[in-house]
Parts: sequence; C-alpha cells; structure tokens
Amino acid sequence: TAPPIEFRYTTTKRNEGWGITYDTDRNELIVTDGSANLIFWDPNCYNDGECTPKEDKPPIQVKRLNGKPAKKLNEIEYWRGRVVANVWQTDLLLIIHPE
Repeated sequence: TAPPIEFRYTTTKRNEGWGITYDTDRNELIVTDGSANLIFWDPNCYNDGECTPKEDKPPIQVKRLNGKPAKKLNEIEYWRGRVVANVWQTDLLLIIHPE
C-alpha cells in the first residue's frame, strides 16, 4: 500500500479538522473545523502539500434560524446543492446553503 499523503492545512480554529466534503457544482472542497464556519479549499491543494482557504471565497459563518452562530459543526456531506452537517454531540442535522 502507498504511504499516507502528508499536507498542511489552515482553517479558523487552530487547524482542527472535523469534516470535509466536495462540492461537485463549484469544484471546491468544503471544510468544517468545529466552529460555526464553512471553509472553502481548492480541490488541487493536496498536490501543493498545503490547503488554505480560497482567496476569492472567504469562510462563511453558518447561523441558525434565531441568528446565533451554529457552533460545533462536525461531519458534513454535500447533497443536492446543500451541505448537511451534524452538530457535535447532538442529534441535530443542519441543512446549509453554502453561499
């Protein structure tokens, strides 16, 4: 088997990695880090050995319907143009428009 690929990455919360999914419509990776933020990476960043937020698309803060930040975003999946995220240590799923 091939050895694992090593790479550095930047998110918004001390480089914690929680969830990652691929947006097939926009050809970008969407990443969570345990905060209320969605971070967008170029899918070719692995080739460079370092993944950083896209310069033309800053991280967005996800808010709940009550206007408060949706903290503790965890695993995510891209589905029908939306990001489905669970909230860490809860039974909640959030459906997020990634724009």
